This record gives sequence, structure tokens and C-alpha cells, in this order.
Amino acid sequence: IECSQFDSNKFLTCSSDWTINIWSENKSNPRLTLISSNINETIVDCCWSPFSSTIFASATESGTLSIWNLDKNKKDPIITKDTKQSLKQIMFAPNACAILCAQTDGKIQVYRLNNIDYDDNNNINY
Repeated sequence: IECSQFDSNKFLTCSSDWTINIWSENKSNPRLTLISSNINETIVDCCWSPFSSTIFASATESGTLSIWNLDKNKKDPIITKDTKQSLKQIMFAPNACAILCAQTDGKIQVYRLNNIDYDDNNNINY
């Protein structure tokens, strides 16, 4: 579970059922359900961007890193990268346009995120 730093009532979950859900604290059903592009793939982690309320990332067990921007597309990630390593955890760098990926072997990969449009108003609309 990852809470949004832009709206304390919104949170993000991921699951072994290939889904990513965006929830509102006061609702019993997800506001939005997204399905991994790698069907039959466990999503091991997801996290919100510290720079935008509509951008988040997800990682699959086999090593697919996806960046989602709900302002641009509510169905598919805007970036998908095969890291070629099994992933365990991901996080956006707090002070740089990059994402860190922890591999199951203990190594960390850092990917620079170029050409990501961050919204200035940080509104969550979905």
C-alpha cells in the first residue's frame, strides 16, 4: 500500500493478480483498476511519484518496470522497461528525475526518467 503525498485519501495497491488499484479511503471499491501489460505476472511493488499526483510506477517479478501517467493514459503505462533482472522493490528518487529498482540479488539499478511531463497543479483526477 502506497499513500499519495498529494491527497491523503488516495492510495495505490498492487497484487499477484496482475492488477494495480487506486483507492479512495472512503470507498469500498477501487476508483481505478489497471492491469499489467504482462498478463500472468505478479506485480511486486508500486509507488507514487514525489513530483506529480498522476504519475506512479510498478514493477513485476520478472523485471518489467512500468511508469504510468493517468493524465496521459488511464489504460497503459507511458514507459515500459525490461530490466532483465527480477525486481523486489522500486522507488522514485526524492530529488531527481530517476527511479531506483532493487533486484532480488541485492543490487540496485537507477534509471533516469527523461521527457516525463510533470503537472504543475498536482491534481488527482480519475
